[in-house]
Amino acid sequence: MSAKGWVCAVGAVLLSCSAAFLSGCSGLVSSGNTTPPPPSTLDITNVQTASITTSGSQVVWTTNVPANSSVDYGTTTAYGNSTPVDSGMVTSHQMTLSGLAAGTTYYYQVNSTDSKGNHGNGGNKFKTGGFTLSGTINPTVAGNGATVALSGGASASAIADNSGNYTFSGLANGSYMVTPKHTGYAFSPGNQSATVNGGDVTGLNFTANAAPVADSHIHGRRKRHSAAHLPVAEERREHHRSDFSKLHHTGDHDFRQRVHVRCGGDERSGYGNQQRRDAHGECSTGGASDQHTAI
Repeated sequence: MSAKGWVCAVGAVLLSCSAAFLSGCSGLVSSGNTTPPPPSTLDITNVQTASITTSGSQVVWTTNVPANSSVDYGTTTAYGNSTPVDSGMVTSHQMTLSGLAAGTTYYYQVNSTDSKGNHGNGGNKFKTGGFTLSGTINPTVAGNGATVALSGGASASAIADNSGNYTFSGLANGSYMVTPKHTGYAFSPGNQSATVNGGDVTGLNFTANAAPVADSHIHGRRKRHSAAHLPVAEERREHHRSDFSKLHHTGDHDFRQRVHVRCGGDERSGYGNQQRRDAHGECSTGGASDQHTAI
């Protein structure tokens, strides 16, 4: 082999070794950039509601890895209702709850499962929007500060504002009774019933009038005294009139009473006549009333 051939052979060997070396380094570099394995747990965060209405709400949450979505919900912590599972593998989740009752508290639990079967959940509660029931108490002086009681489908109370307006809000469908009260006033009508059925109720108005003031204790006692003694007093007056009628005869003015009679030095007792009859001066009578008559 010539010198030139020897040099070429050695160069070929060197190039082959270099290629092998570089290939090994490339493998080492590629191995260092591989994606790490997914976490062994699924974390759920930021569970909350949004866009609450009288009949529905959205529920949103976040997971640390892509996962599917579903929600359990109901009016107790036992739930009782579930949405269909959304199989989309996402980290930002949103589900819509519909067909809910107005003015009602709902409990819910969100659920997600990732591709490795890791499962997570988280819960909370919310209240759907309700309807309002409102009215006005007139006149303003009576309505201002009046207490209005609500009973029936819910129990609550409200204070009318300085214009006599009152409002109950967040009410569910149902039947209610509204009763106003303000010391010193009587209301017409005394109360009103209303039914909430998918909408607000307005115009439950009342008119207030000053309540009549009861008689004082003294006046009441005088009134009772007069009523109790009136028959007795009338009976006594009638009795006196009867006695006087028996003693007094209007025809001859004969009012007889016991008198002493003085005649000829003798003194006797008898009944005299009210009319003076001593014109002849023969004798006269005199009594306690200083009345005289002839014998």
